[in-house]
Amino acid sequence: LKETKEKLQIELESFKVKEKQQNEQRIKDEETLSRKKEELSKSRDHLDAKEKELVETERKLERKEEEIQELQSTLEVRLKEQEEEKDKQERDLTQRKQSVEKKEKELDAILGVLEGKQKELSCHGQDLQKKVKGLKHQGRELKDRECYLKNEEQELLSLRSELLMQNEHVSCTTQELDEMRQHLALLKEELHTKE
Repeated sequence: LKETKEKLQIELESFKVKEKQQNEQRIKDEETLSRKKEELSKSRDHLDAKEKELVETERKLERKEEEIQELQSTLEVRLKEQEEEKDKQERDLTQRKQSVEKKEKELDAILGVLEGKQKELSCHGQDLQKKVKGLKHQGRELKDRECYLKNEEQELLSLRSELLMQNEHVSCTTQELDEMRQHLALLKEELHTKE
């Protein structure tokens, strides 16, 4: 558009120069007007054509200017929309950044709680290990106690067997004594009878 406008300006200036030359020529040719009427008429026709061309060119320029204004308006609208979109994106980014920072703080707090829990679990694990060691020690003591009780039980069984044998022996001895008493009683009766 700029180049077209410059060309038109050049043509206008050229046209003005030509018109000036023609006016000067017309002044010079006033003395020979009769001879130059036909040439002047042609020049006027040419001027009319140039004027029409100039009018058409001006109309084209006006249309181009209107198009340029429309394009500028469209560009301004688009630029405004882009700026609004950019502002919106920046706001979204700011909100996301704030959200991420909030999440990071929450995660830090959770990590702190987890570290505390881990320490508690570690202490609890150490206590459990101590308890397990104690239980193992108690288990060994119980096994030793069980072995001792088994030995005691075996000894008691042996004693019981001995007692049973002694009881049987005592029973036999008691029976023999009873028989001997009965025999003595019979002997006493016989002696008493003989007397």
